[in-house]
Amino acid sequence: MKYFSSLIISLIFVTTLLYAQTNVNGNVSGTWTLTNSPYIATNNLVLQPTDTLIIEPGVDVKFDGNYRFDIFGTFLAVGTESDSITFTRNGSTNWMSLNFADDADDNSLLQYCIIEYGSESGYDPYWGVVNFNLSSPTISNSRISNCSDDGIYLHYSDALVSNNYIRDISSEGIKLNQSQGTITGNTLNSINSSSIYLDDSDSTLISNNTISNNGYYGVCLYSSNDNVDILNNTISNNDSYGIYLQSSSNNVDISNNTISNNGYYGVCLYSSNDNVDILNNTISNNDSYGIYLQSSSNNVDISNNTIFGHASRGIYFSANNYGDIIGNLIYNNSAYGIYLYNVRYGDCEVRNNTIDGHTQYGLYWYSYSSSQYTLDATNNSITNNVTGIYCENGYNYNIVAYNNCWNNSSINYDGDL
Repeated sequence: MKYFSSLIISLIFVTTLLYAQTNVNGNVSGTWTLTNSPYIATNNLVLQPTDTLIIEPGVDVKFDGNYRFDIFGTFLAVGTESDSITFTRNGSTNWMSLNFADDADDNSLLQYCIIEYGSESGYDPYWGVVNFNLSSPTISNSRISNCSDDGIYLHYSDALVSNNYIRDISSEGIKLNQSQGTITGNTLNSINSSSIYLDDSDSTLISNNTISNNGYYGVCLYSSNDNVDILNNTISNNDSYGIYLQSSSNNVDISNNTISNNGYYGVCLYSSNDNVDILNNTISNNDSYGIYLQSSSNNVDISNNTIFGHASRGIYFSANNYGDIIGNLIYNNSAYGIYLYNVRYGDCEVRNNTIDGHTQYGLYWYSYSSSQYTLDATNNSITNNVTGIYCENGYNYNIVAYNNCWNNSSINYDGDL
């Protein structure tokens, strides 16, 4: 009889553990423990400025409706690699977002968290499932997935976003507006729009990310993003451009990236992006062009890249651009290796490149004003193209000298030379 009573008590205790839950709403603080998990949010949650919330590893936080969590205090959700903290919906209705506001403690942490089935807050500027507004917490080693707006949104923030896995997001994966974030070591795929998107966000570091199979740009600098470093990323199989600079993003460094198999161009500078360095990248098998400058980008340095396997051109200057092209390996880009058209506002130095295996020109040149904007093409190896070097204009104003230009099937030198 004593044994039977003990068994009944033990069963009741186990059943209580299995079905324990804690309902929460309104102001919250303290410690959320694994013992009392899951925590069910039955309305919006608020962490006040003087309060702290600690969430233990393994805790599940479930939002029972379209609710948000506004954070003004110190928020510490630190899981472990084997025991994550989960923020998710309770049922079939997506919840809203985690909103770190201007009073939030910058020492707040989201580490080893799973954040899924969120959306956005419904008010400006909290447009992601995780939002940093005038605050700079750290989010790292977390998974954000199956969300219906931006994954992570920074507004006037210099947050660290590192080593996260972000997938199945209906808008941008990571979006910065007027921020200076550090975006490093993340993996982004199946993002419906751009994986990493900056607008008016100077001095941002984007490094060591793996970006693939997304619906639009791999990395997009929309407008006025100065002194941005895009370094050591692998960007592949995105539907549009690998790296895209829309306008007025100056002093950008694009270096040591692998950019391949994207739907349009590897790197595109659309308009008025000055003093951009494109260095030491491998750019291959993107649809049309390896590197494309649309208009009015000045003093662009394209050096020591390997560019091959494109359907039209390796490097293409379309109109009113200028810069130097030095020490690149450019081969098998269908029609043109280097195509410089309507060069304006400065001269171009094309030096020490290897250009091989194109069905039209190895190097094509046309200046807006042949006496004013000139070509210096020296010490290049230009072989196995149809035409080696073709200058539409320029004559004695250009320098074309000391090139190893031979074995081009039609002619080695042609045009106004």
